[in-house]
Amino acid sequence: MQAITIIPNPSGARSLSLTSTYPIPQPAPHEALIRIQLAGICGTDLEMLSGYKPLHAPQVLGHEFVGVIESYGAAVDRLLQLPRGTRVVAEINCVAHESPSRLASERAHDPDRTALGIFGRPGAFAELVTVPAINVHKVPDEVPDEMAVFAEPLAAACQVLHQTNPARDEPVAVLGAGRLGWLVAGMLAVCGYQPVMMARKQTDDVRMAKTEKLSKEFGVRLELVGEGLGDGEAKFPVVVDCTGASSGLALALQMVKPRGTIVLKSTTAAGSEETVDLTPLVVNEVTLLGSRCGPFPVALNLMESGSFDPRLLIEEVYSMSDADKAFRRAGERGVLKVLFRMS
Repeated sequence: MQAITIIPNPSGARSLSLTSTYPIPQPAPHEALIRIQLAGICGTDLEMLSGYKPLHAPQVLGHEFVGVIESYGAAVDRLLQLPRGTRVVAEINCVAHESPSRLASERAHDPDRTALGIFGRPGAFAELVTVPAINVHKVPDEVPDEMAVFAEPLAAACQVLHQTNPARDEPVAVLGAGRLGWLVAGMLAVCGYQPVMMARKQTDDVRMAKTEKLSKEFGVRLELVGEGLGDGEAKFPVVVDCTGASSGLALALQMVKPRGTIVLKSTTAAGSEETVDLTPLVVNEVTLLGSRCGPFPVALNLMESGSFDPRLLIEEVYSMSDADKAFRRAGERGVLKVLFRMS
């Protein structure tokens, strides 16, 4: 089958490879086989190409997807089985059937887990993928594929509210007007909170217009700042770092109130770290929270209800044959969501 993989070059760098001979996966006894319809490129995929996580080549990338049920392994409980052709999404943290980690929150931190398209398990940039049946969620009929493909990153955005308890009448700063930043800010807005998108003013008029449009459509206050982002008096009780850069934490520390909370959503490749002065973290008694995967049912309910429509973030849709072009586009500054259509 066709699949997009990353492979190491002789120099040690990584590159993309489109293959038409990748082995067709067969579902294990407790797994589902899913035919991919749409898949999204996220920051983690870009970081994988840059060197994030050890590579077991060839690694099929991709963990944001919507697809249809193709078949099940022989031992899948009938209560978990959906009819062939049912549209589904799936959580990325996978554990063995015998694992005591049954809840999604437990699977996310199981020491023996594999992560779809990241380590230990091929991802969704392929025609077919297998995942444990327990990870699968049915997509509501009211949610089209172009929305459902956002289930995983929107769930990750929803995790912010599961980890913090911001006051509804106080602003929450979101750093990074990118793919995840807008999902976090938009989710906070529809849930009745007061997000402020902190974004650098762009010289590209088209991008600036896009940023202003998203701010209006999502009901998010936009604060444009220059290179001095974060300078001045700290004013936010909660700051969510979605910059995808190692400098994000330093910026967040400048903006958070004493005894406030910083939620760190960024992952960066090894070697990209910058020195961060952690003195303010201690002196100001700031709580620092790492935040990763979140609740799929909450994300799907937000989209099903019509409260939140992430399709505004879609920039372009590519075929797998244009993998290099798609990744270059997704890596451009200011570009939001780039998708692959598999069929």
